[in-house]
Amino acid sequence: MSMYRIRVMPKARRQIEQITQWYHEQASSDVAETWYSGLVDSLDALTERPDRFDLAREDDAVPFELRAMLYGSGKKRNYRVLYTIQDTEVVVLAVRHVARRDLTIDDLQDA
Repeated sequence: MSMYRIRVMPKARRQIEQITQWYHEQASSDVAETWYSGLVDSLDALTERPDRFDLAREDDAVPFELRAMLYGSGKKRNYRVLYTIQDTEVVVLAVRHVARRDLTIDDLQDA
């Protein structure tokens, strides 16, 4: 089975940092650490069969295939990890709360 490399774009990295900080401030450092380490594990799991997740609802709005993995550290999957597959690389473009509006091509500028 081929293994894919994970590349988290700077904008997605900033979003992950902001979400982790929010959990730290609103809940606790333990909750923040649990959320972050669970996300890292979920991203690591994308190294095998990243195409197993459905196309994102925004897929038609971008000029490349866009997939979405739901993620949450508890019972609720409150975040969408939006990514594309390029050759042997999974490129994470955004991590967004499910309640946020759909991603646009403009949101991907300076990803």
